Amino acid sequence: MPTPEESAYHARTSGGRLRGRFTADGAEVSPPLIWSAPPAKTQMLALVVEGRDAPALHPLIHAILWGIDRTEHSLSEGAVARQYRQRLDR
Repeated sequence: MPTPEESAYHARTSGGRLRGRFTADGAEVSPPLIWSAPPAKTQMLALVVEGRDAPALHPLIHAILWGIDRTEHSLSEGAVARQYRQRLDR
């Protein structure tokens, strides 16, 4: 089984864009994500996933997650399940 780092690396093309399966044109599966350890006094984490390159006036918000334990350093592929997403229109 690949490590979180390997999975996150393979989610992108050599040009840095997300592979098709992680887009609305593909399987629309959330990509694996990794991050470094937060500052020592952090109690919990929140994550905002934006599509800054979307052809829109404002960045497209794909997901907002909160209450992530400070000891977590990754989310596996598909961890942001469709049934827990809320569409945010501007």
